[in-house]
Amino acid sequence: KEIDSWERFDVGARYAFKVDEKNVTLRANIENVADKRYWSSAGASDDSEAGLTLSTPRTYLLSATVDF
Repeated sequence: KEIDSWERFDVGARYAFKVDEKNVTLRANIENVADKRYWSSAGASDDSEAGLTLSTPRTYLLSATVDF
């Protein structure tokens, strides 16, 4: 059997600046912007029954890095 093909749209932004001569980068990402439901993978590991993995819902990510 086959699972349907799917598309996922992600978006992200980055802002870089300096604080006390140290490089700082802020990042914001949104994964699965349209909040689509799809089967992201199919298969089985070891001797277990075959299974399907459902996609993750819309996800917001924020991060910051500082170079010392």
